[in-house]
Amino acid sequence: EIGGEGKKMKRKSTAKGSVDNVLTVIRTYLKLDPRNYDIHLNFPGGTPIDGPSAGIAIMTAVYSAVTGIAIDSKLAMTGEVSIRGDVKPVGGVPAKIEAAIQAGIEKVFIPIDNWQENFADLKAEIIPVRTVKEVIDLSLNKTDGDSVSAKVTAETKLLIASSTPKKGSDCTC
Repeated sequence: EIGGEGKKMKRKSTAKGSVDNVLTVIRTYLKLDPRNYDIHLNFPGGTPIDGPSAGIAIMTAVYSAVTGIAIDSKLAMTGEVSIRGDVKPVGGVPAKIEAAIQAGIEKVFIPIDNWQENFADLKAEIIPVRTVKEVIDLSLNKTDGDSVSAKVTAETKLLIASSTPKKGSDCTC
C-alpha cells in the first residue's frame, strides 16, 4: 500500500500487470479466450519478480498450455507485452542473454528495441521481435516463406548487415 494522510491505494505487482496484459493479448490478438480455460500461473516463492520482462515468456507458456503445442526447450525470451500486442524493451538484456547461453539455450528472443550489434557474434541466435504474433510464430517454428518467421529472419539479417561496417567504409566506430 502507498499513500498517506488517510488516502491509501494498493500497488499492483508488475507480475500481475504482466499477466493481465498477456490475458488481454491472448484474447484480442491470438483469438483465444483465456476465460474458457483453467489457467494457474505460479511464481515460486523466493524468486524475485520485478518488472515486466517475463511478459512474452508468460504469454508463450499460456498459449502453449491452452493449445497443447510444445515450445522448444532450447529457447529463451524476454520482453514486455503491451496490450496492443507489441513487444516492448526491457532492462538487463545482455546479462539475460549471457545467463541463457550459460544454461545451454540456443535461441533468445529479445525486443527489437534492445538489439545491439554485438549480439550477432554470440554463441546463441539472438532474434529481435516486434509483436506477440512474431513470438508465437517463431516459437512454434513455422518456416513457410510467407510466415512471420521468414520476415523476422530477413529483418535480423538486415540489422546485422546495417550494424557491420563494410571494408573500405569511412566508419570511425
